[in-house]
Amino acid sequence: MTKILIFLIGLLIPATKPCLSLVTPWHRDTAVSCLQSLPALEPKLKFVNFFLRRPELAASIDIIDEIKPFLPHIDYFLGVDKPVTYLVLLQNNHEMRANGGFFGSYAVVTIDKGQPTFRFQDIYVPDGALVGHVEPPPPIQTSFQQGWFKLRDSDWEPDWPTTAKTIRWFFAKGNEINPDLLLTLNLTTIEKIMHLIGEVDIPEYGFKLTADNLYSLLQNEAEIDFFPGSTQKKDALTAVGAALTKKLSSLKLDQSVQLVKILLDQLNHGNLLLNSTNANFQTILEQKDWAGKLTVPACQVAGCLNDTVLLIEANMGANKANCCVERKSVHTITKSETDISHLINLTFTNNSPLENPLPPRFFGGNYISYLRYYLPENAKNIRLTAQPTLPKTLTQYPTPFDGIKQKLFDLKFNYSLREVGFFHTTAAGSQSAVQLSYDLPLDGNPASYQLNLLKQHGQEKSPQEINLFGKSSSTDLTNDLSISTPLSL
Repeated sequence: MTKILIFLIGLLIPATKPCLSLVTPWHRDTAVSCLQSLPALEPKLKFVNFFLRRPELAASIDIIDEIKPFLPHIDYFLGVDKPVTYLVLLQNNHEMRANGGFFGSYAVVTIDKGQPTFRFQDIYVPDGALVGHVEPPPPIQTSFQQGWFKLRDSDWEPDWPTTAKTIRWFFAKGNEINPDLLLTLNLTTIEKIMHLIGEVDIPEYGFKLTADNLYSLLQNEAEIDFFPGSTQKKDALTAVGAALTKKLSSLKLDQSVQLVKILLDQLNHGNLLLNSTNANFQTILEQKDWAGKLTVPACQVAGCLNDTVLLIEANMGANKANCCVERKSVHTITKSETDISHLINLTFTNNSPLENPLPPRFFGGNYISYLRYYLPENAKNIRLTAQPTLPKTLTQYPTPFDGIKQKLFDLKFNYSLREVGFFHTTAAGSQSAVQLSYDLPLDGNPASYQLNLLKQHGQEKSPQEINLFGKSSSTDLTNDLSISTPLSL
């Protein structure tokens, strides 16, 4: 057995040498060599794992399979031939927007021949450099009454390529780069990474950063005593970014594998999105479903009636109420001779202890949201009712739809779907509800029915209960879900 192990290890050493050298702090040449060696390394890993059955080997094989389509583009994303730029939107999904959290800051990473450099900036810097007037989407104007559309609110459309185009435009008009790659990075993703790497010392500020205190410490540094023109947010992020980079560069090999697994998991669940100016690279992102494109899933079997539901929440309360909000959807789907009827009962529970932010103790509060349901294009008889709960301490906020005093909701066609939009409030310490129903005609005698529940980008989970023709099931909707069933009796 010893001789076999020596033989197997001997097979791996030549191929793994560049990657093993990455266990020490970052070296640009070995990073490129490591990635270039992966295609040759994969069959050897599979052969060795056949005998050893080690979890870390299996994980490495899975990672290589995931990133294999990108390996021909190594020179592009590592800046081998020319520097490549990444702009990372630092999102706080305690304040949800269409594709994750509100981004109050961002990082620019430039990689030149494998060597990265970083800089951080407050979103209000390019925002302040914008000249001229841009008309905002009506819900944004209703919410903030400012009369303009700004970079900080530009994450509006649920289709990430569409929103990325808008964000790039705002950055360019704000005297910032138009990056080769635009990325989203949510607070919850960073917390997952912090759980892996452990505490990080930030000597400039005299504290140790952990997964448990990450949000509160950064929020305090960013908002306490902040004033227009202040660099305190940028300075704090720069210090944290430098410390994190140093810690990440010294990870052990098994930790590096776990880090890549976290990032791949976030990509595969729509919590980390990418957008590239390189058309070939963008095509691969779309094929991997990492580009955040809003599409209706195709029927799993021919001749189906396709029913698609997507709920998009946008926090319009200028607070971090999503820290404390839980949601649950119950779908009841029934069939008659002429139609499929779909009823959705949505409830929000706001566990915030206070109605308004009280920094540094608390940054949540009332959940003032603009909700958008995306339904099938052929949906008819759309009916909406709601029971919002109203804040007690606020005098001004968008009037929520209730179907009684506020009878109108927004209705239009978008992305080959029917968009239903309305304001909804859930006061701190209360529960609110929404009921939405519609019918789908059974035209053409379809053989089956397919239900597609699409997940909002950056929303970690959204519990769903489904009663489909009397059969019950449930999901946390951590990823898109499709269920198909015959329509014949």
